[in-house]
Amino acid sequence: MMMDRAGQQGFWRRLVALLSVCAVLVVSSMATASNYYLADLGRFGDPVVESFRKHGIETTEQFLAKALTDRARKALARQVKMKEAELLEFAKDCEFMQITGVGPKATRLLRASGVESVEDLASRKADELLATIKKTNAESKITETNPNLSVVEYWIEQAKKVPYHLKAN
Repeated sequence: MMMDRAGQQGFWRRLVALLSVCAVLVVSSMATASNYYLADLGRFGDPVVESFRKHGIETTEQFLAKALTDRARKALARQVKMKEAELLEFAKDCEFMQITGVGPKATRLLRASGVESVEDLASRKADELLATIKKTNAESKITETNPNLSVVEYWIEQAKKVPYHLKAN
């Protein structure tokens, strides 16, 4: 059976939409939200990771839960003997990693693209953010590939639903 031109175009549109959904599912299965062990991130040396561990913090989710407020970060900084500013920057990264599919590299790419927080991400327009991401990644080469529009749209929607938000107190 032959399809006319309109039928072929409809077929290709549906195929592209299906492949976009598949890409989101693949990216989502590659990284799980807030399930990164601090020791695996390569961000901290063994003594710092051990110091966190002594205070019941082994994952990014555990860290974020204990570093949500200025007061909590100040206390944690004293406990683990780190600068508050460094803990705040890491907390901002962990905030992004609550989104399924956003791991350390995607977090670096988003932050380098000017996205400051999950609340900031939630307010962005996907097409504009994707253009910025592509430009940033071309200049900085943070990731091997860029996300597609469907992935960025997914990140924006998930940013509206994350359980933990950094607060000032």
